[in-house]
Amino acid sequence: MSIAEAIEILMAENLLDSEAVENKNVHDALITEVENIVRECRRTTEYYILNRKDASFSNLVICSNDIVIPGLIAVMNERIDMKAIYFNVLEKIYFDSKFEKKKVEQNAPSLAVAIGAALMGGDEHD
Repeated sequence: MSIAEAIEILMAENLLDSEAVENKNVHDALITEVENIVRECRRTTEYYILNRKDASFSNLVICSNDIVIPGLIAVMNERIDMKAIYFNVLEKIYFDSKFEKKKVEQNAPSLAVAIGAALMGGDEHD
């Protein structure tokens, strides 16, 4: 199976829903990976809070370039102490035609992070 075929299946089926998956091994493997993502998000936020005592997080923003895994946000919300939300920068922000559409699409998640950092202002210690 190619990566494109696997992504197509992920996008079409809710493989994170234990009752919707015939192969329990597939479900368990996906849940393990989601738990790894959640653990890394926790580690990152805890590290940031340790260094910035005034920091707090209420939302975890998931950025993607059109790859939406059904059930991902719900499973993450069950396992993390903040609200996970999906954000597709291409749906919310207009990019001038002078930017190559393909490059903008490929870099959409990174652009969302950069835009978020710019909106937060940041300082020399971030």
